[in-house]
Amino acid sequence: MRKLMWLTVGFASACIFGAYFYNPWLFPIAVLLLLLAALCFALTRWKLGFRVVAAVFLGAALGLSYFNLYDLTALNDIRALDAKTLDTTISVADYSYQTERGCAFDGRIWWVAAAARCAY
Repeated sequence: MRKLMWLTVGFASACIFGAYFYNPWLFPIAVLLLLLAALCFALTRWKLGFRVVAAVFLGAALGLSYFNLYDLTALNDIRALDAKTLDTTISVADYSYQTERGCAFDGRIWWVAAAARCAY
């Protein structure tokens, strides 16, 4: 059970690192951490304490890989629109309604980007 805890500590710390210090070099760092984990697993033959370090490095490599793949698949389109101004049109589907923070409405946002019409 403690091995899973150390793996989770590495995974969570890598995800936090990826969120706060995002850069495009996350995947090579994950490969480096995976190599360090393999080295630590090889050194467990001489000293048993390297298992904990290897579990943390393995969890960190998995965490950075997961964070990078999620960023590439889910957030890549949104990052392309970051800090840009676009002409938008909002189609409201129904009357507005009262919420705890004010009012809201249901609708669809349209914008024109690169001569293609996109909707969310």
